[in-house]
Formats: sequence, structure tokens, C-alpha cells
Amino acid sequence: MASQALNVVGDLYSELDVQTKVVVPQLAAVGYRDAIRDVKISYQRPITAQQGREQRTIYADVVVEVGGRPVIVIDSKSPRQYLTDNDREQVISYARLLGNIAPYAALCNGHAWRVYDSISKQQLVRLPTYAELKATLQEQHLSENQRTSLQNQANRTLFAIDSARELSRLMRRCHDVIRNLKGYDPTKAFDELSKLLFAKMYEEREIEDGNRKENRFTIAVVQRERQNNVEIIQNLWRDTVKSARYRDVFSDEDAKDEILLPPEAIDKIVAILEDKSLGKTNLDVKGVAFEEFLSATYRGGGLGQYFTPREIVSFMVDLVNPQIGDKTADPSCGSGGFLIRVYDVVRDKIITSDLSPKEKKHRERELATTSLVGIDWESRAARTCKMNMIIHGDGHAGVYQGNALDLEEIAEKVEKRKRFSFDAPSIEESSFDIVLTNPPFGAKDDQKRILKHYELGGNKSQKREVLLIERCIRLLHPGGRMAIVIPEGILSNKTDKRVRDYIRTHCIIKAVIRLPQDAFKMSEGAACTSILYVVKKDLQNPALITQGDIFFARAEYVGISPSGSPIDQNDLPAIREQFQRFERGEWDGIELRPIGQDRMEIVRSEPSSDGDWLEPEVNRTSLLYDRLSYVIRQPNIANRFSYTYNHPKYYRLVNALDAMPVDVVNLESLCVEGYPLRGKAPQEESAEGIPILKVRNVTGSGISTETEFAPDTNEVRGYCARALVRKGDLLITSTGEGTIGRVDAYLFDEEAIADGHITICRLKDDVNRKYVQEFLKSEYGQIQMLRHVNGSTGQTELLIDDISSLRVPMPDADLQTKIVEAMEQARVQITELTNRAKYLRDSGAAMLAAARTRMIGMLSGEGADEDHAGRLPASASDDLPSRFRAYADAWHRQTRHLSSVSKTVSHPAYQAIIDMGESAVPLLLVELRDRPDHWLVALNRITREDPAKPGSTFREAVDAWLAWGRQQGYLR
Repeated sequence: MASQALNVVGDLYSELDVQTKVVVPQLAAVGYRDAIRDVKISYQRPITAQQGREQRTIYADVVVEVGGRPVIVIDSKSPRQYLTDNDREQVISYARLLGNIAPYAALCNGHAWRVYDSISKQQLVRLPTYAELKATLQEQHLSENQRTSLQNQANRTLFAIDSARELSRLMRRCHDVIRNLKGYDPTKAFDELSKLLFAKMYEEREIEDGNRKENRFTIAVVQRERQNNVEIIQNLWRDTVKSARYRDVFSDEDAKDEILLPPEAIDKIVAILEDKSLGKTNLDVKGVAFEEFLSATYRGGGLGQYFTPREIVSFMVDLVNPQIGDKTADPSCGSGGFLIRVYDVVRDKIITSDLSPKEKKHRERELATTSLVGIDWESRAARTCKMNMIIHGDGHAGVYQGNALDLEEIAEKVEKRKRFSFDAPSIEESSFDIVLTNPPFGAKDDQKRILKHYELGGNKSQKREVLLIERCIRLLHPGGRMAIVIPEGILSNKTDKRVRDYIRTHCIIKAVIRLPQDAFKMSEGAACTSILYVVKKDLQNPALITQGDIFFARAEYVGISPSGSPIDQNDLPAIREQFQRFERGEWDGIELRPIGQDRMEIVRSEPSSDGDWLEPEVNRTSLLYDRLSYVIRQPNIANRFSYTYNHPKYYRLVNALDAMPVDVVNLESLCVEGYPLRGKAPQEESAEGIPILKVRNVTGSGISTETEFAPDTNEVRGYCARALVRKGDLLITSTGEGTIGRVDAYLFDEEAIADGHITICRLKDDVNRKYVQEFLKSEYGQIQMLRHVNGSTGQTELLIDDISSLRVPMPDADLQTKIVEAMEQARVQITELTNRAKYLRDSGAAMLAAARTRMIGMLSGEGADEDHAGRLPASASDDLPSRFRAYADAWHRQTRHLSSVSKTVSHPAYQAIIDMGESAVPLLLVELRDRPDHWLVALNRITREDPAKPGSTFREAVDAWLAWGRQQGYLR
């Protein structure tokens, strides 16, 4: 929850713990205390669910009533359980079945809250406070028809959830049967199990329609026919792919093949499924089960490229807000996630509307058959989408396998489809209300017959995602809405300005939402991406002719980990609620307004009322990659319109630089002529020669010397002449997400070569190099660099022009010197604090280890009063050798059970010997000679020497130290 901090209690072990230690205190914090004012809180409230003649009593964990009316239903979950879609549907159904429908439903597992509007099912940022609820309680106006529809849907959902779990369990069992076969990866297992599922559904339909009397999908029939050398399930599959109902689903060659499973595997799956009627299972149950099956499969690997995480799908669908009657297209539909979500949202609206039963039935059929269109180039993706649509409601007639960019191919496929499915939806330009898509990135199209149809086509080739942006916009009718996932580079690269110009010419930009880089990692995508939400311009509508205000936000978390597993953190609901507030004209957060060329006035600098959603700055990368939302009023977006480029922090910085009473100059003016310039990697490497500096060598805290070399020849020096680095040069890393902007000075006498990922700044002789370095490493320098980062799918980079134009304030020489001295002093203090912190950590670990040693000694009968470091016998403190001997003996005795060197050298007795200083060196060397042990660390810490060569064995290191001791006169 954003504005209500969740104080997680450490000792949460059960749902009851969550309820008593988290839920009840949180309710009290927002104004709901039992028997105070008109509030009543009940626990384990019985609710009756009914479907047909079957009736169940279920119990809501917590129900809050205000003025005798239920207003909030809360379901407590185990602290070890993630909050799922099924949990959401369940608690919303509870809220709908409470006589008077409770307007809010919530889930809590002790670590996270999920709060929902129980009518619309939209996730909210937080629970309403008592005062907020009282102010809006009378606004809920539902007709009796709507109330009945909502309660009927709730009854169906509660019965369906258990059935869906059972069906999901059966499908997982079947999937495991195949996965356990040698050579069957998740993709192949998914394909073959899908064949069996649809063969079963086909057979059930044939029997229901009276076309067959005997069910072939039974183990008895399978084994009987096998005695006659007939594999009846293979025959059934051939009938399935030829049928009018499924021939288009499995029309590609891969799917037409027989079921590629051994007979014993088919037998096991038939035995698992034969008693389960898929045909009589309602659509909600099959839909939930199939979605879970798909989800588990893509997390297993192999199908990830066809999936957009469900949390992102739901967010984007909420942005476009589909209505009854809207036509929706996805030209890169994958498994159909966007189409299914639109189907579910609009179907809910139809069911809960005031329409007559006849009109509802008509609208549901229209939704399933003509309102949803999907296209995908990959045959497996298109087939998966068709199967998904059939499972949810048989809307597969609008799913096409083909190249969405090839206008002729798609027109031919539509015409062919209409020959046997007359109501199959067309794919005409300017005919869709909504486009939702997450296209694949990186590939290019070079077919002239395709490129010629696109304004952004280019002469030779064009990125497919660029062509798809144009295709999507052209599919929309004026006033249509589009939410699309695009590479960040489209919004920020100088080379993509033409694409941005096309978008601005044809669309009103409503929102830009930056996503975390690993949002699509499970689908093998590592691109920096944003969601772009636009409305196509409409010359007949004055509100849709000129660009209006734009909402910007960034999500740090999207409800899933990079592997696809659920996590509690999800910023998208908060962003959605803030965007909706912006759309309603109620925005109260950070607000900017253009006041000139690359200048913004910060109209309001405070975050919105959900202000604690702003992440504190803890490292360099958080400077512009925080979790923030802001609005630009009447923007002049002639250039880039990415989240980072327009970030309020940058304009605060610019305003501060403009106000400084000193000259502010470009970095280029501080460099000798020709600099800054990008390095150049040599064409060959060698075992020795000229060091090559790469991004990893520029650490931001000094140049690392662990690197490769180039041959020191005239040819290499000539080829890399301008990339040669000299003592005193500043180096700036210029590529790589998370590494751009590191700054170090090269302080070695020996020349080196900077590769193409590093920018060299050779400053003029009269420029204070240390001051410029400190400024570039500061927030003011870093934000300027991060703002101008280009790229997305491949390499992110900082262009030379942008580095050259970095603004640097130049006070007088004395002030520059004072600034450098202050920064150097701060670094000394930081080093001291860091070393002290390490010493305290090590000492704490050693004390714990010593205590455990004493515990073992006590259990072994050695006594509880064994001496340890810090409490030596009185005789041991009389002279240095005695103290050393006592510490050494205690160390040996108390660390003999430890295998970790780091733990043994952290022991207090060992640290006490180090604290004895140089006087302990001869004693240590004698100890090392007579009883070789881990004394090398102590010697190094005291003397700051390391005579052992890198890679030495322990024995070789001991010999090196003993030789050093003799050389220094410590040993004879």
C-alpha cells in the first residue's frame, strides 16, 4: 500500500497472526475501530454461495460495517503465500454476496495488501480512511438488475475457483507425465498435451451432438483397439484437425502431425482425464485453468517470447479502458494475453450491465466472434492464442497467423477465413477502437514490397517495431486508443526522431510509463522499455487535435520477478490510480511547465498525496530511475518524450545551474581541441604490451589494472592514435545500462588504449582536473549524463555530443581547490568509517563463533569457563610474548572447528594480535615457522607487505614470508 505504511511484524506464522497483528491494527490506523462511532467489525462472517441446487457456506475473515452496512471485506492469507488472481476473485465475490454489496474488498498476507473496488474489480492503492468512506458511501447506485448480475457472477466464481484448481492440478499431472519423458522440453510437452486436450474436447462435442455413441477418449477403448493394432487416440486426433471446428486452429504443419508421444504416455494422460468432462466445465473454470497451465509452462522455459506478464497486461488494458462494443486488435498477439484480458473485462461489464438478457447474449456473442483480432507471425504463438480464445469463449475466428506488416498477406488470409466463417472480423485500417500490443524488438524488415506501404519504411530496411507502431496507429479510427510496449530508444534516440515525429503528428500522447529493465527477462528480453499510451487525433473533435498535458511515471516493480515468479511488490496499481486522477483533472503531484528552450518551470515540486511512494536516493542509478510520477502541462515535445529525459530532477538542476553566480561552461570548452572523443578498440590483443581500458576498468573509484593488452607496435599505435590515454586524462564510461557515467582519472605514467565504450576527456593545462572530476561524479554531473542516455534493445550509450555539452560551473581557482580538499577529506572519513564498520562486523561474527565454541565445549564437558580473548589469565598480561602466546593459544583452541578462513581471522584473539602492531611481527614469524597456520593475514595487516606472488600455494606463501622476515632481520 502506498500511503499506508505496512509495519510488517516479524513473528507471522499463520493467517490468524496476519489478521490480529497486521489487519486489525491497520484498520484502526485508518479509522475503523470496533464499536467506536458507527463501526462494527465481525470475524468469520458466514456467507452463503449457491449455484443451482448446490449450496455452500463460506466464511469471510474480517467484515467492516459502517452504519449497519458492510463496506470492507478482508481475507487474511498465510504469510508464506503470494496473493493470486484466484484470491482476488474470491474476496471480491465475498464482498458481492453480503446482501448490500460491500464496495471494497482486500487481501493481506502480512507483507503486502491488495485492495479492490468490488464492483469494477480494479485494484486500488490503499484502503479508504473512515472519513473518505463516509464522504463517498452514498455514491454507489446499482440497479436491482446490476446487483443480481454481480451476485450471480460471484456465485459462479466461487464454485468455479475450486473446479479450476482441480482442473489445473489434472493438467499439471498430465504435463508432468510428458516432461518426465526423455527429450521433452516444456515447449514440446505443451504442444503435445494441447493436442490431447483438444482431441478430448472434440470427442465430447461429437457425442453431445449425436455424431458418435462411443467415447474413444477412455483407457478401455484405447487398450481394446490397440489389440487390433489401432492407435485410436491418433485416429481421434486426425479427426480433430480435419473438423470444421478446429481445422483452422491446427492448420500449420507442426500441429497437423500425429501426437508425438509414446503409447504409454498417452495411456497415462487418457486415464487422468477420461472422467473429467471438459465440454461441461464452464468457461470460467477452463479459462483460469488454461491460463495457469500457460503460465507454468512459460516459466518453465521455451515459450516466454509469446507472453507479456499478466500484471503488465492488466495495467495496459486498464489504461485503454475497453467498453461494450469496442473492437480491439493486437498485431503481435503471442498467446493472446491482451485479447483475453479485454474479453474478461468487457464480458464483466456486459454481465453486470442493465441490458436485457437478450441484448447481453447478443453482446457476448459479438465480443467473442467479431470484436477481438490477433495476428502473430509465429505459428505456435498464433495456435496458442486460438486455443486460449476457444477455451475462454470461442473467439478464435479473429486470430490470424501471418506477418501483420504484410498488408496483402493479411488481406488474403482474412478473405480465406471468411469463406468458411462469414462473421470472422476484418482487419481494415481506421476500424479499431483499441490497439494493445507488445511487439518483438530488434528484428528488421528489408522486403521492398512491404516497406513501400509505410511512411516510416525507409529505402533499405526498417526495424519491425517501428513499422508496427505505424501499423497500429493506422488500424485505429480517429479517437481510438493505443497502449504499446516500445523500446526506450524510440522515445529518446536521436536516430528515431522521425518515428517520434510520426507519433506526434497522428496522435495525442497521454502517458509514458517506464518499466524495469528486467520486466521481460523471462521472455528472453533485456530491453529498456516503456508503455506508450496515445489517442489518435480526430479533426472532428476539438479535444483531440492538439497535444495536451502528458503523464509520466516509472515502475520499479511489476508484481513478478525476472524469472516470472510472483512477488508482493507491484507499483502499477498506484501508477494507474495516479493516472486516473490526472485524467479526471484531480492531479496534485509534481507538475512542470515549459518556459523556453529546454527549460521547465517546476509548478509543484511535491509528490502526490501518495508521496511515500517516492524512492529514496541510495545509489547513482536511482538518480533518474526512481519510482516517481509527474505531469508536464502544455508540453513542447519537439524532441524526446521519455521518462528520464523530462525528469523533474534534471530541470531542478538546470535551474540551479542557471542561478549560480559563476560561469557555467560546456565540458568541451575545458578540453584541448578534438576532445572529448570516443576510444577505439585495437584489432588484436596480446599477452603484454599496451594496456586496453574497458568499461570494467573504469570503476568510479579508481582505474582497475586487471585488463588485457594490445601489441606495442607502430601499427597498433597508428590505428588507435586518438584512443591513446595519457596521464591526467578523465575517462567516462559511455555504454551499458547501469555502467554509463562512471568517471575516473588515469594517473599512470604508462600510456593505455581506451576501447570504444569509453570517452576520453583531455583537459587544458590550466583546468583543475580534480575539480572537474568531482563535479562530473556529483549528482549534477550524473543526472546530466543519465538524462541523455540513448539506446534500448542492444547497447545503451552516451553520445559524444551529449558529453561535450555537459554543463560545468567554474568558480575561481581558490574555491575549486577548497571544493576538492573538502571532497578528499570526506573520502578519508568515509574510508575510516567503512573500515570501522568492517571491524565491528568481523568482531561480531567472531564473538558469535567464540560463543558457539564455548557452547560445544560445555556440551562436551570441557567446562563453561574456558578463557577467551579479552579475558586472559593475569600472568599472561605481564609481558608481550606471554600475551601473544595466550592470544595465539586461545585462537587455536576456539577456531579449530571452523573451516572458513574469514571467520578464523575475524576471531577477537586474532584481532588482538593484529592490534599489538609491529612488535608482534617477530613473534608471528616464529609462530609461522614453527606452527604454520593462517598468520599471513595478520602479517599483511600489520606490515602492509605481501611478499608472496599472486597464485602462490599456502606453502609457497609461508616460505615467501619467512624469506622476507630473514631479509628484514626479524628471523635468523
